[in-house]
Amino acid sequence: MTVFYQGPCARVTHEVFETRSPHHRRFMIRDIRHLYLASRARDPNESDRAQLRTGSAGVASVAAVAAAVGWPALSATSMPSIATAGLATALIVVAASALTFAACLRAPSARVHELWAVYQGRMVCLFNTTDERTFGQVRRALVRAIEQIQDG
Repeated sequence: MTVFYQGPCARVTHEVFETRSPHHRRFMIRDIRHLYLASRARDPNESDRAQLRTGSAGVASVAAVAAAVGWPALSATSMPSIATAGLATALIVVAASALTFAACLRAPSARVHELWAVYQGRMVCLFNTTDERTFGQVRRALVRAIEQIQDG
């Protein structure tokens, strides 16, 4: 048996294409027709950046409330340097959180690379990944396997 690719998310032999992405499936090479490549932006709901945005907004909110509520109490103390340090710290936390939030909005999301084909008369997504290198290796292996079937 000829193995064209063996990895954690896929295996390509001269007879089958097994994938674990998006979930475990097995395709017979002889039934795969019209291979298509697609690339799309990753769904924002899948993005880790969404969690970071939420966390940074939460930290900024807590720091802003702490500064607003704590400022009168700190300014009434007999130690103005503590009040100034507390306010400065709260403002720095708010600014850092706001910058993190803005950076997450502007950063490009990971792209999802997909292999689509007509399999047994239906258009199906054979494989997808955000890892460009893995995608290239799996794609090349699948093309070689299909070519070997066509030449044989």
